[in-house]
Formats: sequence, C-alpha cells, structure tokens
Amino acid sequence: MRIAAYAALVLFGLPVMAAQADDPPVLDSLSSASVGGNWWLITGAVTDEDVGSCTIEFGGAIAGQSTSVTSGGTFSYVVNLPSGGLISAVAVDAALQESNERETLAF
Repeated sequence: MRIAAYAALVLFGLPVMAAQADDPPVLDSLSSASVGGNWWLITGAVTDEDVGSCTIEFGGAIAGQSTSVTSGGTFSYVVNLPSGGLISAVAVDAALQESNERETLAF
C-alpha cells in the first residue's frame, strides 16, 4: 500500500514529504570536575534531531537548576557546591520529551 501511494504521488507530480522522527533525546554523558574551592564544572553531551533546542535539567545536589545545549550537542555548567553531592541530569527537547537520566558525584 505504501509503495502504491508513493508511486501515485510521484506520478501526479505531488511533493513527497519524508516523515521526521521525533525521538526523545539521549544524554550520552555527564561528568563533574573540581575547578577550585567549592566550584564544580558539570559537562556532558546530548544526541537529538534538534539538539540545539534541548535543555539540561539538573537534580540531586543542584535540583531546580538548568542549562542549554549547544548546537554541537554539548553543555557545561559551573556551580558552587560547598558540601558536594550527587548530581543527576536529564535532557529535555522542544517537544518536552525527557532523555535517560545520568548521575555524577561532586566531592
């Protein structure tokens, strides 16, 4: 049936639009590194069809904070953590779909 419908569209010169997948983003990596004193650099990478529209939402020791993802799929965030802790994160795309969750320790 799909082939027949496609052939009919091509035969009559109608434009054929490819379906676009809108899969949830994937949080590929999350890490933390001390940058002096109580300051920590949180970095990671995301994969998505429109990765530049994604945001990172943090949980754990920095719950409620967020940052944006670059068009290259990376992010970085500097935070002051006097007592350290566990940091979790998810990526959220423009369709509000959430990625897998990842965790990193900052001590």
